[in-house]
Amino acid sequence: MTVNDYPGGIVPQDHDICVFKSMNWTEFFNMGGYAFYVWTSYGLMAVILAANVVLPFWRRAEVTRKIRRLQAQAGKRS
Repeated sequence: MTVNDYPGGIVPQDHDICVFKSMNWTEFFNMGGYAFYVWTSYGLMAVILAANVVLPFWRRAEVTRKIRRLQAQAGKRS
């Protein structure tokens, strides 16, 4: 059997040693025909992680502005 007869290019050898077929960038980005699902998952994960980092900073700035505005209004009333 050759390397191409096994999925992923992994060929079982003696003593559990595996040989990997070399892969070019096109094959890597194609992900064995599942590229749309794989890269969509990575993209959504990146967006969600970025939102988890950015949104608290935006919310804090919004709350800080609101507090300052309320303090300014309270100062004008007294």
